[in-house]
Amino acid sequence: MLKPALRQRMMAVREAVAADHAASVEARVWPYLQALAGPVLVYISIDAELPTRGLIRRMLDAGVPVAVPRLIGRGRMEAAALTSLDALVPGGFRVPTSEGPVVEPVSAIVPGLAFDASGARLGYGGGYYDRWLADHPVHTVGLAYTVQILPSVPTEPHDRRLDRILTEDGWVR
Repeated sequence: MLKPALRQRMMAVREAVAADHAASVEARVWPYLQALAGPVLVYISIDAELPTRGLIRRMLDAGVPVAVPRLIGRGRMEAAALTSLDALVPGGFRVPTSEGPVVEPVSAIVPGLAFDASGARLGYGGGYYDRWLADHPVHTVGLAYTVQILPSVPTEPHDRRLDRILTEDGWVR
């Protein structure tokens, strides 16, 4: 299946499951993420993405340095330090960001529409994370609902594979 069609299909699949499970899933994945080294780049969830605000709050409460993506120019992003969810400000593509300084994360929690056990990720098509990951060799964790795990995800040479994939049911990779 081509990426655009798969993106549309996976958005619908994710929306259906998120309506029932979003409230409980953050607490279920937190125990697996506690050992991540910081600073940790964490996406700010939107729409039906697996929620991350509770995870960010838990990380900050545990003293783990957190950064969030900040868009800079066309197709580029950087990791901006975040000290509190109250420090979030409006950002690009409806995603809030931080006005904090740029930091170099050790780990990154990455969003996506679909993943497979080899670490392949189907993003939204903008290439922000693939470009950022090409320049920042960090430990990567894809965060997804179990229904977002497919037997295989189409990839291109520029697509970056993730080190681990985590769902509400535990590690897939």
